[in-house]
Amino acid sequence: MSDESWVIIRSGDDRDSADVRDQLLDAGLDAEIVVCVKSGQADDARRILDGMQGEADPSPELNLETIAVFQGLDAEMQSAAVEGLLEQDGISVVVEGSSSFPSLPYEIKVAHNLADSAREILARAEADGPAAADAQATASPQID
Repeated sequence: MSDESWVIIRSGDDRDSADVRDQLLDAGLDAEIVVCVKSGQADDARRILDGMQGEADPSPELNLETIAVFQGLDAEMQSAAVEGLLEQDGISVVVEGSSSFPSLPYEIKVAHNLADSAREILARAEADGPAAADAQATASPQID
């Protein structure tokens, strides 16, 4: 960015900022993408961004471990259900699979250090059965 003055243009719709920038560049204008945060959150933003720089954490406990594999016509549905169940308990999930290639399996992966907890959650859900899941879903507050 040069030292000359810039004006922030905020789009009133939900267009992607990269698309807006490209449209302006195509029209021959200088345009850049700027990210703004509230002043009270600036220190948090800097800390987060500083943490994103540098090398990846090589800790082996963060390696992904496959905890479930689904194959067949309902593999995508099963993997989505497991993903939702684990994320409800705070475990981030990576799902590998593609509906474009239904003959390939869907693999559910979690960080190595969370794999045992994830397996316990799945075993508990399997032991409780679908009726328990239905009861929990109806007991949960609905968001309107």
